[in-house]
Amino acid sequence: MSTARWKLEDIANPELRMQLARKIAEAYPGSARTVRNFRIDEQMPTQPRAKPRNKFNAIATEIDGIKFGSQHEARCYADLKIREKAGEISELRAQVKFALFDPGSNCYGEWVGTYRADFVWKSGEKVVVADAKSKATRKLRDWPRTKSLMKMCWGIEVVEL
Repeated sequence: MSTARWKLEDIANPELRMQLARKIAEAYPGSARTVRNFRIDEQMPTQPRAKPRNKFNAIATEIDGIKFGSQHEARCYADLKIREKAGEISELRAQVKFALFDPGSNCYGEWVGTYRADFVWKSGEKVVVADAKSKATRKLRDWPRTKSLMKMCWGIEVVEL
């Protein structure tokens, strides 16, 4: 009875070769770290990972040390900075968090989540909360709910830029 002899090097697929080497090492735990001259901790050839893309193909941008999720949001910030320098608005802040609560109990009930507003500023005595939205992000299913929770809990109407 003849048995076929093969070596791990005969397996062309490096991922399969690595898996098989690990299985052999698990089956024979007292053996050396090499299996037929194949190092188990050998680095697999890897392809460089592509940068993860934004869901809406937005390009992250940084202005004044603040990172914005899109170029549209960064342009809105630049416009608001100009308005602040002109004196039309004051106390401009970016990326402000608000806590959202269950509206059934006058917003003093169960915590639902947080909303991070893109921009908050004062226009006279009125506080304005704004969010930079594209046509696609306006259609997100959670956006109308978030807007209504902001209105119910904080009494603030969120402005879309």
